[in-house]
Amino acid sequence: MKNLKLFIVIITIFSLYSCSPQYYIPHGAISPDLKEKGDVYVEGKISSSNDIIALDENATSYIGAIGYAITDNLGTYVKASKGKRFSTSSFFQDNLVSIEDNIKDLEFGIGKMGRFGSHGVYDYYFINQLGATDHRIKRNAHEDLVSGVISSNNYSKTREIHTNFWYAALQSKFGVEFPKFSLSLNNKLGRLNYFNINDTSPNDTNANYFSRLNIDNSNIVFGQDVKISFGSDLKIFLQGGYSYAADTYANNDDLFLSAGASYRFNPRK
Repeated sequence: MKNLKLFIVIITIFSLYSCSPQYYIPHGAISPDLKEKGDVYVEGKISSSNDIIALDENATSYIGAIGYAITDNLGTYVKASKGKRFSTSSFFQDNLVSIEDNIKDLEFGIGKMGRFGSHGVYDYYFINQLGATDHRIKRNAHEDLVSGVISSNNYSKTREIHTNFWYAALQSKFGVEFPKFSLSLNNKLGRLNYFNINDTSPNDTNANYFSRLNIDNSNIVFGQDVKISFGSDLKIFLQGGYSYAADTYANNDDLFLSAGASYRFNPRK
């Protein structure tokens, strides 16, 4: 009986962890393809991201961005995104945990772009990102499951967490560009801060994991991705990479893959 109880506790904890909330979703760097003063860059993409521990729990995001070359070497951009994740996890019969995360953000970047050699391109951007996360978790389970007594009395609990976040970072790109093909490596390093944290059940002892957000509300986040593009002014691209957070309690997805299209034009020409 003791072994059964221990097994039940382990399965329950793992199920809750694998269904843990994601407060921040990485999408990969927005690196405007700007060449000279007056260039306008428009990008749209769809991104799928997940937690490396629960690869079957994907979040889907829709991202749009527009950039402008202020001078031949100074560029800026604005990006907006909206993402959603819904996942369920069951342990034993009629015991279910469901989680829904809705995450949106607005990002602004300004920086320097340039070229080196015959085909080399680079840029550095200082970025500021503001966003909001709405997290909802619902548990349905037998009251006495952990004690080993199967009860006919079920309980249902719903918990909601809302938080805003601010991500300030330095972003870089190094790549090569040919007439119909380009390849780049993008890096991003900054601090992610959570604020305006509201919890509908702050005293829920079964959800201490989520309460840690109030304590560990500042975190170093590093991201890296590779972007492959095909085309000249009008391009289609694939972008994939990972994100690493120094503190695992302030959850964010680990892996992401995006597909999209971009267009560069210059109204002055």
